[in-house]
Amino acid sequence: MTPSPTTFDRENGRHLWRLAGYSATAIPLAVMLVPATALVPIYYSDVHGLALATIGTILLLSRIFDVATDPAVGLMSDRTTSKFGRRRIWMAAGVPVLLIGVWLLFVPPVEVTGAYLLVASLITYLGWTLIQIPYWSWGAEIAPQYHDRSTLSGFRETAMIAGIAVASLAPLVASSFGHGIDRTTMMAMAIIITVLLPVTVLISAKSFREIPVSNDMKSGWSDLIFVLTRNPHFARLVVAFCAIELGKGAGLAVTAYLVTYYFGQPELIGLVLLLPYILIIVSVPFWLAISRRCGKARTIALSLGCAAAILAIGVPLLSREDGYVFLALECLVGLAAGGFAILPTALVADTADYFADAEGREPLVATHFSAWSLSRKFMQAIAIGIALPLLAFAGFDPSIDPNANVAATKWMFILLSVPFYVAGIWLMWGYKFSAADHRDVRARLQVRDAENQSSNGIVS
Repeated sequence: MTPSPTTFDRENGRHLWRLAGYSATAIPLAVMLVPATALVPIYYSDVHGLALATIGTILLLSRIFDVATDPAVGLMSDRTTSKFGRRRIWMAAGVPVLLIGVWLLFVPPVEVTGAYLLVASLITYLGWTLIQIPYWSWGAEIAPQYHDRSTLSGFRETAMIAGIAVASLAPLVASSFGHGIDRTTMMAMAIIITVLLPVTVLISAKSFREIPVSNDMKSGWSDLIFVLTRNPHFARLVVAFCAIELGKGAGLAVTAYLVTYYFGQPELIGLVLLLPYILIIVSVPFWLAISRRCGKARTIALSLGCAAAILAIGVPLLSREDGYVFLALECLVGLAAGGFAILPTALVADTADYFADAEGREPLVATHFSAWSLSRKFMQAIAIGIALPLLAFAGFDPSIDPNANVAATKWMFILLSVPFYVAGIWLMWGYKFSAADHRDVRARLQVRDAENQSSNGIVS
């Protein structure tokens, strides 16, 4: 039997099905994304009676925990040497942790308090980190070339969007049986994740072999700061997506409240979450084609600009009878969002190569992805931590009075998203590390690797 390859070559179509296998893990991670960001706040406010300010603060605190766990997992993954590899072994370890967290967070077995929500969130996010950081890092090693990484990101992010679509079906189906965002709906989410996660991680683990690494690889906690301060392309990318995630996270946190209380159509929540992500999948081939002509960074800026324009022009004009018009606008945003949904992780991998070339050392791929993940998740938490208290400050809090100042949900949706998208557009348009630059970097790295193998007496 021919052994599984360690890398993907875009010209070799036989490996495309292996990319699909590698991408499988993204599906349950994305199923987890929808309830964790969009549904948990309204679930804990409407069903369990926690105040919006309390929920926002607790979810922010739980994400601060990632300041320790993300870099720790990245560094340990980079340093691990075992017969099972250094990425897949951590992914497997994260499966039971994430499943325990999911059931605690979605189906509380005891009366809910703020402390309970904090503990359940901490366990959930720890399991998520144990899987996600090694998973992303392994993808960078599977596809070392510039456009191959776009292809891999397209597969993985499409799988992730498919997972979001699966998650969005749960509230849609539940609403047809008379359930809102309640315990039954959240239990359905937990069951879906429990079934998918172990199976997909196993499929991913079988798709490619891991690249052998030397036992003397050195990395430390200081490298997390080092890759930000000594890698200008990575630093610009991180700052840009901090702004983007802040806007996207705030908009997502407000969406369920906007649909439920401003438009008065909670039955649309499932469609609002589902249809845009299906359309992102439809748009992926288009945005990949654009990226081959314009580069990844310019494509991200163009994609983001289209989405921001649709929101800025359309949403302020909506009245309380326009729930379906809002759904249509979100579908247009889905078509526009394909570029900035699928390409950023490919750029992270490219900047890790730049770092290896500029600093004359290992790429520290997992460390780059740790810093990337940490910054984005922290911004998502800040988004919730800002959006929900601001809604309460503006006079809207369904745990007190669900009819008071519901217009605040519409204006917060716009004011907390579009300005940050504009900042992201400006930062990505000025991004300078091109496909040609990456090709030169890869050529130098290949020469260096060949020289190292020769000096160590290794003949290829």
